[in-house]
Amino acid sequence: MIMITIKYFKEGDTLCASDFENKDAEIDINPDHIESMVLTTPFNRPLSGTFVDNYAGLTMISGKIYLMRVEEMKKLKEIISKE
Repeated sequence: MIMITIKYFKEGDTLCASDFENKDAEIDINPDHIESMVLTTPFNRPLSGTFVDNYAGLTMISGKIYLMRVEEMKKLKEIISKE
C-alpha cells in the first residue's frame, strides 16, 4: 500500500471566505481510496458574489472531503499519474 501526503486547508464540504486564510494541514492518504477529484472550483462570497479564489476538492471513499489549493491538486494528480 502506497501512501501519499496531501496538503489541504479545509476538511468538509462547507466553505467560507476566511477558510482560504487557513494554514495548510497535511494528511497521508491511500490513493486507491480516492473517490473523486475536482480540479478547479471558483468560490464567490455568497451575498456580494465577489470572487475570492479557486479551490480543488478531493473526496475519499470514506466520505471525507478535503478542500485544497489548486496547485496542491495539480501536484497530487501528477503523482498519481506516475504510479
